[in-house]
Amino acid sequence: MVQLPEMGESDIKKWVGDTAFQRGYRYFENEAILNPRRRGSSLISECQGSQLTPYRVEINLGPEGILRGTCTCPAGDGGYCKHAAALLLTWLHEPEAFTEVPEIEKALEKRSKDELIALIQQMVLRHPDLEQMLELSVLNTLPPDEALPAEMITQQIRRAYTMAGGARGDNAQIANNLQPILDLAEDLLDRDDIRNAATVYLAMIESLLAYEESLYRDEGGDLGQVMAECEESILECLRGAQETELRQEMLRTLFGLYMWDLQAGGLGFAGETPSILASETTADEKQMIAAWIQDELPEGEAWAEDSQRRALGGLWLSLLADQLDDETFLHICRQTGRTLDLIDRLLSLGRVDEALVTARSMRGYNITAAADLFEEHGYPEMSVQLIQAQPNSESDVQLLEWMKLYAIRNNQPEEALRLAESLFWHAQSLENYNALLQAAAVLGQREIVRQRVLDRLENAGNFFLLVEIYLLENEQDLALAALERVNPDIWWGRMSLLRHQVAQAFELPRPREAIRQYMILAEDLINQRSRGSYAEAARLLQLVKKLHHGLGEEDRWEKTINSIRQEYRYLPALLDELRRAEI
Repeated sequence: MVQLPEMGESDIKKWVGDTAFQRGYRYFENEAILNPRRRGSSLISECQGSQLTPYRVEINLGPEGILRGTCTCPAGDGGYCKHAAALLLTWLHEPEAFTEVPEIEKALEKRSKDELIALIQQMVLRHPDLEQMLELSVLNTLPPDEALPAEMITQQIRRAYTMAGGARGDNAQIANNLQPILDLAEDLLDRDDIRNAATVYLAMIESLLAYEESLYRDEGGDLGQVMAECEESILECLRGAQETELRQEMLRTLFGLYMWDLQAGGLGFAGETPSILASETTADEKQMIAAWIQDELPEGEAWAEDSQRRALGGLWLSLLADQLDDETFLHICRQTGRTLDLIDRLLSLGRVDEALVTARSMRGYNITAAADLFEEHGYPEMSVQLIQAQPNSESDVQLLEWMKLYAIRNNQPEEALRLAESLFWHAQSLENYNALLQAAAVLGQREIVRQRVLDRLENAGNFFLLVEIYLLENEQDLALAALERVNPDIWWGRMSLLRHQVAQAFELPRPREAIRQYMILAEDLINQRSRGSYAEAARLLQLVKKLHHGLGEEDRWEKTINSIRQEYRYLPALLDELRRAEI
């Protein structure tokens, strides 16, 4: 029998952390550990947690102590959870409860081939998901010259979806079910079996696109990660593939992915595809893709179609940049709405008047980008004229920002200050406040401008921004005074954030004031009457407890928390969150 290391409760606490240890101790005392067993240097059990199905826990031990662990609970990655703590505590205090079970490898070595086959068949009957593993293992043993059946791969992908609940199932589970198929493809690629590896990756992309509903709700990025892995691996396949037909098949699939993502509104599933199409293709392949682009160009005038046209135009230009004469380049720009590229090329050709006419038709972000191009090409006066010609040049925040930066770049401090102040009053923010003071400092007017701004903000009743400014400048008392004058009708979430910032600022210099602010926040959260707000209130009360203890006011804290428990004794969810927070 393998000798296991000695350990104490301190070792377990060090491994899982104080909170998990305390909770794990309660699980141990409540006999939540089921069927504990020892296999070599591993401890294994089930643990009855908050779910109907027990969690499976495994801890691996070594000569120096605990090596690693796993648990099927949401927090079990690494084995640092309360269930792992309960298993270790059971081993520490009740080692006799553990059943010695043989190591799997040694047990299987004693079985005949027929017995092993029968065992595998029984396992598949009890756990149908193992069938996928067996089928994939067969595919992985095919000779290099034998083509992998794409329909079988598609069937495996379909099964992965079905076992996770279909297109509307859990995306994380779908991605997990797809991993063995990706592992197969990776093994094939490692063996330089490019054709068969590509078959898997192409089938994966095409199948994912067929289950588009799951892609639209991929908030966690699980399927996005699968798609990214496929793109990266197809890139490797392209670099190693010589066969023309196979290369075209891969490029066609990648282009289809790119088109799907464009038409879906740019979800990001084709992240690296444009660069792959532009950089990993021959001259003939670039011409082929350019023809595909021309076939797919939308003709409508809707915003979405205009956006797709510009994106396709950008890919078109990147594909053929070295093969296009100037007039063809300009034609593609006009055809696909690539106005900035058009202006850039016109300026490079010295056709300044044409560029200016084109730029004058632009608005919003594009007009400032166009102005930047004129400045980059050595026409700064025209760039300024272009911006100043806009009807809202003295009120539009974006235009004011551009003119301010232009004035700074061209050593015009008075104009920079004027524009910075105008920008601040059109868009009152900490960022613009700091930029204004920086512009004023250049002229030695920082304090004059600062006081003028603060006086005007107070007269206007913008106490919210005043609080932020005073906090930034470490004027805690002024920040607190301004906080008391903030409009009570302000959105609660914004007010809560502001009050939290004030409380944080007072933790060190005036902890009792910090306590007062945190208590106001906690009371507001409790009054929202939701499990989430109770949990947040409990977190704030943990801070209050810490601050009281720092002041040596443990008794005062106990009175505070007991008062809360008494006042809200009819809110069991709140009391439960307080227990969870151990306060």
